[in-house]
Formats: sequence, structure tokens, C-alpha cells
Amino acid sequence: MARLLEMVPTTGWHLRFIAECFRPEERLECQASWGEEPLVALTRSWLFSMEAHTCLGPYATPLCVWGINEEISPDDWAEFWLLGTTDILKHKIAFLRTCRDYMPLVAAKYPRLRSHIDARYDLSLRWAKWLGCEICAPAPFGKNGALFCEVRLEWAAQ
Repeated sequence: MARLLEMVPTTGWHLRFIAECFRPEERLECQASWGEEPLVALTRSWLFSMEAHTCLGPYATPLCVWGINEEISPDDWAEFWLLGTTDILKHKIAFLRTCRDYMPLVAAKYPRLRSHIDARYDLSLRWAKWLGCEICAPAPFGKNGALFCEVRLEWAAQ
């Protein structure tokens, strides 16, 4: 069976496309965390990442972009982020399968991942739980101290 979605290195064009098609929840999350507009948030995240990838759907349409921040915390946690478009839900099963298939590659490089998800964003929290993340209680985070849940995913040493 051919793969419906493809992961490719992120480009500036991907960021502009995704920012124009941001999901409303993503827009709210960027505002709640750092008070940024979509393109600013995406560009900042991209520039401060060790790597960033775009998930392309049919016809090479960008569905989401994700990355790993360049700084690893003193306790060896890598910060990950993912922001998507309104079209991602049109391909939710393929997206979940792509995540499942891609996770071993990510785990090999980054055995301890964490992120912060807007506590109002139930769909993202369910996705994190589906990935196997531990979801912490909401706590103040970011520029304005909005409530976010820290999510953590740790793989056992191979």
C-alpha cells in the first residue's frame, strides 16, 4: 500500500502555507503561549529547531509542521512542537499512521520528548495520549501564564 502522507524537510514556503491555513485551535495556542501570530510562531519554532519536518498530504499539500528545539534541557528532555492546518483532519487516519511509523525514527535520536499543549485543546491532548505521552495537570505557561498541559514521552533504552 502506498503511503498517503510524506515527511520532508521544512521550507519557508511550507511555513507560509501552513500559517495561512492554521487550525483555529493552533492560532489560539500560539496567542496563549507567546502572544504570536501564526507565521511568527512557526518561523521562530523553525529557526530554533535542530530539525523540522513538514507532513505533506495529497498533491504535496502541507498538512502540518513539527520539529525538535535545538536546546536539550539539563535533564535530557528534548522539546518538540507540532502545528497544523485545517486539512489535517481530512487525513486523520493517515496522519495517525504516519505518526506511528515515524516515532521509532524520532525515538532513536530523542528518547525523552516533552511539549506544552493548551489545556483547552482536547484534540491535541488526545493525540499526545494516543502517542503514549504522560499528560500533566494544567499549569501556567508562556508569556501570559495561560493554562497548558506538559506532555512527556520517554522511550526505554534500547
